[in-house]
Amino acid sequence: MSAGEQVIAALHTAGIPAEAAYPGSKMPDLTAAAARVTEESETDGAVAVAVTLLCPFTMGSTALQSVVENAASALKALGTVRLEAMGFEAKWDCYYRVLRLLIPAAPAFQIKQGTAVIQNALRFTAVQQVDEKNPVALADAPWVITLEEEFSPEGKETVLPGDSFNLTVTRKTGVDIFQTCAWTSVRRVYGRDKMTQVRTGTAKKRIFSAVVG
Repeated sequence: MSAGEQVIAALHTAGIPAEAAYPGSKMPDLTAAAARVTEESETDGAVAVAVTLLCPFTMGSTALQSVVENAASALKALGTVRLEAMGFEAKWDCYYRVLRLLIPAAPAFQIKQGTAVIQNALRFTAVQQVDEKNPVALADAPWVITLEEEFSPEGKETVLPGDSFNLTVTRKTGVDIFQTCAWTSVRRVYGRDKMTQVRTGTAKKRIFSAVVG
């Protein structure tokens, strides 16, 4: 999912209609607040995205401020948000404000448990197979998941729940979401220079999304 698509999805979740400015469809006559989203540049591992929030004159500038606050709140989870000065668009008879975001580029490899990034993740394995004693269709069989972490002697650890969570594995080519997970065993190996932790568990379902853009 591209940076612009992430922004549009976040705005839709917040109840704000949004489309890509280019490529995109023609801006309709506005009867309610809306947004147009433009990917501007990519540098130093981050993508700059401009969000122009538009509000018809008939709704007043106060309504625009409410929309801006709602949009900014929805977008903060994606990256750094900066608000630009208020103005107006005579072409569409509307007030507008521009939010600009810097969104970190998709990591080459990242694992999240819920919303928490597992900073010391080394590798992840997922295996799905049918239990011969309790046969079900492969599509319905649970996944056995294994997460390996590596810590330096001074490395900090994050304490996370052991059951009923989602695990998100991000690669440059796609995102896997393992749902309703539970850790069932933990193995630790202590060494002079590092400590390795291996957690094994189960996940009821896997959803895959290819990264576009």
